[in-house]
Amino acid sequence: MFTFILEYKIIRINAQQHLVNTTILPVDCDKPSTYFYIMKRVSILPLYDATLTSIDSSHQILSRVNDFMKYQGKPPFYKVEIVGLEKETTLNGGLYNIHVDKTIDQVTKTDVIILPLLCGDFSKAILKNRKYNDWIIAQYHDNAEIVCL
Repeated sequence: MFTFILEYKIIRINAQQHLVNTTILPVDCDKPSTYFYIMKRVSILPLYDATLTSIDSSHQILSRVNDFMKYQGKPPFYKVEIVGLEKETTLNGGLYNIHVDKTIDQVTKTDVIILPLLCGDFSKAILKNRKYNDWIIAQYHDNAEIVCL
């Protein structure tokens, strides 16, 4: 019991030094001098029958985070790449062309894989996108996170 009270007082003193209070207990905040992170490599897949807006929105929002970090004088948080089967992917029956940054053969390690929203004939899309399966599974076993929109 005494140890718990002693530890609580130490935590409380540290929190008060940084002037951070919460509704329950004061907590220590991140100090810029101790701010530490590792850049996340994000791979957005331009799947067959994917909506262009879900690919572009994912790319834009992560790029805006990088812009914010740059504005604060810090390095980018994400390395965002569009990763496809081939260097050029078409969407909506050829209405849109996406020039990918890398092919799946060129990416050996990624931290996050974003699977965009699909529309159209799902059974056909599943068959056409099957070529990504082995790569996604390998990345998952290498601790990549999978995000489905």
